[in-house]
Amino acid sequence: METKKSVFYKIALFIIFVLFQGKSTFAIKPKSSEPPLADFLSISFILILVISIILVFIGALIVVSKINKDLARKKRKSLFTKLELVDKFTKKECVTTEIRNRFSKVKGKLISVEIDNNKKFFINWRMVLEDLSKFDKELSLIMRDINNQIYLSKKAKRSIVGVDEKIRFLIDEISKKISHEDVAIKTKTNFENLRIGYESILKTVDSPTGKNWIEIFEKYKILCSLACNTLSDIENNISFAKLAKENGPKLLKSIPPKIDSMLETYHKDTKIVEILCTARFQYQIIRKDESCMAEPKDWVTIYTKLLKIETDINSIIKNDPISNVH
Repeated sequence: METKKSVFYKIALFIIFVLFQGKSTFAIKPKSSEPPLADFLSISFILILVISIILVFIGALIVVSKINKDLARKKRKSLFTKLELVDKFTKKECVTTEIRNRFSKVKGKLISVEIDNNKKFFINWRMVLEDLSKFDKELSLIMRDINNQIYLSKKAKRSIVGVDEKIRFLIDEISKKISHEDVAIKTKTNFENLRIGYESILKTVDSPTGKNWIEIFEKYKILCSLACNTLSDIENNISFAKLAKENGPKLLKSIPPKIDSMLETYHKDTKIVEILCTARFQYQIIRKDESCMAEPKDWVTIYTKLLKIETDINSIIKNDPISNVH
């Protein structure tokens, strides 16, 4: 079927052609033996033809407008039905704020267009149909995103079961080790935060309403990560404490002679001497704190500070490979 615009062009060209033919009829012709009645009939025929073509043209416009009007009304009816359906789905817990805002924007525009059309004396139904088609497309995209959120929500709800079992297992394992004397305070604090967070999320899961499974699953993943890190920290704390108890006393004895030896070697280098004097002063503070500690001594803290001093000293040796100081 030809488009409305191409049909109008062809009708206009035909009218121009007929008028041109009429102009040729009215042109001055040599005197003829034909009576004046013949000329009158010829002119009347052309006028009737032109009027008929104009009426056909107007009729075509009316027909096309009526077709567009019928299509627009059907489209409008289906669109508002779709609007009500999408509106119901946007109230689901899993739907994001961004999707709800998009829907509200489309709904507001559609209502605004309806109000404007009701105020108009003449309505271009073709334009109305195009606008309704745009709104229909936007609603389809919103519905697609809502369905995707629903799918992700169901998937998250299924996945929570496995993550919950893992967290329960990790909490049990942590509970068995958290009371060890070498576990750091920070690690114990992390476990307390894990326990509180898990209790909170269980209350959300058990509540009858207001459950966004996607958000709940994200919180579960964060708690699971915290549980894994806490268990790892416990093992690292105990391992490091054992190392500190074994090597701390040795390092405490080996640092002073090492500083004295290096001062003798680098006594002409002002910068190195300054570093070594600072290291000696820090060592003296550590030694004083250690002597004042009650048993069992906090070798983790002592060893950590001693390692810092040793690192500063070793950096001097590293930057001077020709040195024989050890």
